[in-house]
Amino acid sequence: MPMKWFATWGFAAFCFTTVVAQQPTRVYYNSKDKPLKSPNSAAYYKETMQLGDTLIVNTFNPSGLPITSGVYLNQTEKVGIWTIYNKQGKKVSAITYVANKRNGPCSFFHANGTIVKSGNFSNEWRDGTWLLFDSTGRKEGRLTYRNDSIVSQVAYDYYGNAIEDAARIYDDPEAKADKQPSFVGGAKAMNKYIKRELKYPEEAKELEQQGRVLVKFVIGVNGEVRDIEVLNSGPLVLKREAVRVVANMPRWIPGTRNGIPVSVKMTTTIVFKL
Repeated sequence: MPMKWFATWGFAAFCFTTVVAQQPTRVYYNSKDKPLKSPNSAAYYKETMQLGDTLIVNTFNPSGLPITSGVYLNQTEKVGIWTIYNKQGKKVSAITYVANKRNGPCSFFHANGTIVKSGNFSNEWRDGTWLLFDSTGRKEGRLTYRNDSIVSQVAYDYYGNAIEDAARIYDDPEAKADKQPSFVGGAKAMNKYIKRELKYPEEAKELEQQGRVLVKFVIGVNGEVRDIEVLNSGPLVLKREAVRVVANMPRWIPGTRNGIPVSVKMTTTIVFKL
């Protein structure tokens, strides 16, 4: 198998002549990270190369596809760019470390290899400008962080025009989402939840009250249900039970616009039938 090295050689460029002559050490491991004497039943293998105080480490799956790559200083201190790969050998993230902490530029990637988001860490906290991209490379948003908290955000339309008042737009349920919210597990899971949680009021049973209750609500940017309202007429006791069931729903997967969570108006019908 040809040699495969993914760690940043630029970090150790001064040792290039040594690298050419030196061969990496390969060790096979099982799924519990215990070293093996042979590649049989190995879950992965690790190749290392010592260059002075620098230890270059690359791990691979049994097929030879990369899992991680990076550099240690003095055996234990993560430094430089560390890269993680998915099962297909494509990049998931590339993060800069200084003294075992995320510190510097980083990028995260779509499954097709294009960047999802990129920005900077400062002592483990997101800091400064982060850019968001769709899978085609189109810029979708810009977030500004201070001490890991968002202080401003800008969305971009399909043509790259900035929408400056993004915070107001994202939390305005009148705004359109390009991806609708979804109940975790889908429609079947939502129907199962309603069937399990719905308690037919005894008063309604005694009066043989039935019907449909149309409920409007908002799924917020954090997936919580809020602003619940009944839209149709009917027995008050049925309305109250319908509102209770909707209010107690677990958090949804929020809708998104330009890849950023937004508030979205929703409706559902709760059926009461004897």
